[in-house]
Amino acid sequence: MPAVVNGRTAFARMQQFGGRVYGPVMAYGVAWWHGAESNYWGHNAVIRTRAFAEQAGLPELPGRKPFGGHVLSHDFVEAALIRRGGWACHMVPYLHGSYEEGPPTLTDLLIRDRRWCQGNLQHAKVVSASGLHWISRVHMLIGIGHYFTAPMWAMLMLIGVAIPLIHGGIDVAQELHLQLAPAQYWRGLDQDGVVWVFVLTMAVLLAPKAMAMSPCSPRATNASAAVARCERWSRCCWKPCWRR
Repeated sequence: MPAVVNGRTAFARMQQFGGRVYGPVMAYGVAWWHGAESNYWGHNAVIRTRAFAEQAGLPELPGRKPFGGHVLSHDFVEAALIRRGGWACHMVPYLHGSYEEGPPTLTDLLIRDRRWCQGNLQHAKVVSASGLHWISRVHMLIGIGHYFTAPMWAMLMLIGVAIPLIHGGIDVAQELHLQLAPAQYWRGLDQDGVVWVFVLTMAVLLAPKAMAMSPCSPRATNASAAVARCERWSRCCWKPCWRR
């Protein structure tokens, strides 16, 4: 698991701190379910020369850009092709010495994410290739799904804002002359069921963070100590104190 280092801005330090605390739990979980059909990210990999040379030739995707042409998110595709050739691909989360730097600002993060979005959506033309292991296909579908679920979350938040407005007498759908009004439909659902959906969502989002702070997690002691130091310093002077 590559460690994020050399953060200079507050935004970069936040990513670095989050990676140190939550990264090991994620890495061990990913390694468990990936098995011998894992991926690698960017340059953080040790690859047999023969396996890469014989199996990892990237295709030229048909169609026009942005979804055609050269494969941008090449690492997932290369790992899938190497696995298709009969070689195993493992994530080894307990090895150290792999490092990378994070985007220093939100703008830089969005630029990188736009490139990743284009690369992941290109996988729609690769996922049906013959001979790929089904887990390799799942990797690509999950990557594609990341960028399809984002607008769904945005719509969910807008609907959540619209429901109390309707209770206050402001019907946004009626004002905009919309035929379909999801807020009207959701308002009529069982409230207890909606609460349980919220509880389940929060559990899925927060459980990995709780696991990262548990005594059994990798680097739990260091992470807990770092959180305690940051809390004490933030009360005194509101300065970041995360360490590499």
